[in-house]
Formats: sequence, C-alpha cells, structure tokens
Amino acid sequence: MPTATNQYWSMDFPHDQLAGGRKFRVLTVIDQWSRESVLLEANFAPTGQNVVDALETLSRNRGLPRSPRSRR
Repeated sequence: MPTATNQYWSMDFPHDQLAGGRKFRVLTVIDQWSRESVLLEANFAPTGQNVVDALETLSRNRGLPRSPRSRR
C-alpha cells in the first residue's frame, strides 16, 4: 500500500467515440496515494512511441514512481 505520492501509479487506456463515430483512446496515469491524475493523453490512434514519449515527458517533469501498474 502506498504511503505517499509518487510511489505507485496506475495506467489504463479508456476509450470512447465522437458523435461522428471516430474512436479515440486516453492514456490515464493516476497516483495511487493521492488519486491525482498525473497524465491524460488523448489520441485517435496511439502508438507505443506515443506512450513512451508521454511517459518520458512526465518523468522529466515529475520523476518516476517506485512502481507503475497497468490494468488489463
């Protein structure tokens, strides 16, 4: 169990679609202790490189957690 911020982050890719039918996904990263949303990155066709770029930018601005977790 986390006891402070930046120890554990959870990542997920919820998805939805616009009224016109175009689908999109959002990379969400949540700090498990504070429940702060530390990253929301929306994209119509996210690639692995998009995810890497977003997480690298986040790490430069905030640092890295002790452990990231992702939902399946």
